[in-house]
Amino acid sequence: MAKHTQEILDDENMTDWQQAMLFQNIQRSRLSNERNLLNWIRTSVAFITLGFVIERFHLVLKGLGAASAVTASPVTRLWVPLCLFGLGGIIIALGTWEFFRVRREIMAGGWKGISRLRDALILVTLVFLLFVLTLFITGSA
Repeated sequence: MAKHTQEILDDENMTDWQQAMLFQNIQRSRLSNERNLLNWIRTSVAFITLGFVIERFHLVLKGLGAASAVTASPVTRLWVPLCLFGLGGIIIALGTWEFFRVRREIMAGGWKGISRLRDALILVTLVFLLFVLTLFITGSA
C-alpha cells in the first residue's frame, strides 16, 4: 500500500534536501495537473465558440449575397452546432473529472499517468472534426 504524500514528507529518515526535492516534485505535479485542466477548458471553449460560428455563418453569407449548400443544409445549421456545444460540455465535465482524479492520486502518492478515457476523448473529437470538415467540403447533408 502506498503511503500518503504527507506521510512521506514527514518521514524522519529523509534529509532536508530529500524532503525539499520531493516537495518540489509534488508541487510540479500539482501545477501540471492545473495546467492540464485549463487546457481542457480552453479546448471546450473553442468547440463551443466554433458551434456559434457555424450556427451564425449563414448570416454572413446572406449579408454578402452569396448562397451555399452548406448554409442551406439543416444538418450544418442546427445539428453540427448542437453537437459542438455538447462536445464542449462533455470535455469540460471529463476534464474536471480527470483533474480531481489525478489530484487525488498525487495526494495519495500513487499517480498512475494517462488514462484511456483521455485517449478515447481525443480520438472521438478528431473523428467528429473530420466529419464536420467533410460536410463543409462536400456541401451535402
